[in-house]
Amino acid sequence: MKHWLVATVTATALVISGCGAKLDTSSAEAYAASVKKISESLPSEKRQQFAEEFRAVSLASLQRRLVDPVTGARIDGNGDAFLNGKTADDIHKIANALQKEKLKSDIALLEGNLAAEERVLADREAFAAESSSVLSKITIDPPYKIAIRETASGNSTRYFADLSVTNSSPYPIRSGVIAFKFDGGKYTHDLRSNIDRGFFYVDKQIDNGESRMISIEVGYSEYREPDIGKLISAELRSVEAVTTDVNNRIREFRGDGSSEKSVTSQKERTAYLKNEIQKLRDQLAAYK
Repeated sequence: MKHWLVATVTATALVISGCGAKLDTSSAEAYAASVKKISESLPSEKRQQFAEEFRAVSLASLQRRLVDPVTGARIDGNGDAFLNGKTADDIHKIANALQKEKLKSDIALLEGNLAAEERVLADREAFAAESSSVLSKITIDPPYKIAIRETASGNSTRYFADLSVTNSSPYPIRSGVIAFKFDGGKYTHDLRSNIDRGFFYVDKQIDNGESRMISIEVGYSEYREPDIGKLISAELRSVEAVTTDVNNRIREFRGDGSSEKSVTSQKERTAYLKNEIQKLRDQLAAYK
């Protein structure tokens, strides 16, 4: 009775795994026939899985990247010779080994990308911090004055903000953008202006420890004195500074939030890569 039970269990295992049929790679005809025989020896619900795994293994054989599931070694020689005599269960193990190798390769690739993106993040964080530090050391000194200057033709009047800029940053500056706020007044349609901010450029750079008067046009009008209100603040939004390295590069330090946004987007990028790597690691861990 016990011998009959053991024989029955063994026979059932052979049918499920297809172990009774083996690949014959001695010829193209024998190869095709043996694949068909293995497939037919499997339960119907296992045949699709075998077909997919066999395609993956066959492609790897053609591309000379088969992997021995026991040793993990790459089979660089004749793939047909290696596959000869393999069962459906062997094909399953080889397909798993190939998938594990691919997952490891994908993980290594993403880890390399992550390392590069983390270097970018570090650079952006450092630049954002430096931008904030540089801008905090360049001041627009009150009082803030509005000057009126008529054009040569006399057909229009131009309005300028006359401001004193003090540079306490380590870099000489040569240009920048200043944001304005006005209190009171009516922004009539007669005042043609981008009145919330203006650009300045100096012929001679403003060095460390130096103050300089600058004039920024805030608008013009056909009328002598349109009601534009009182200028109550002038805030530095960005500057172009001359670096002190050997190349004397021009760098733009910005305080409009763009540096912080750049850092945030880069953090999202690195977080995405970390999540993708973890997904692949989880898939790899699922393989026995």
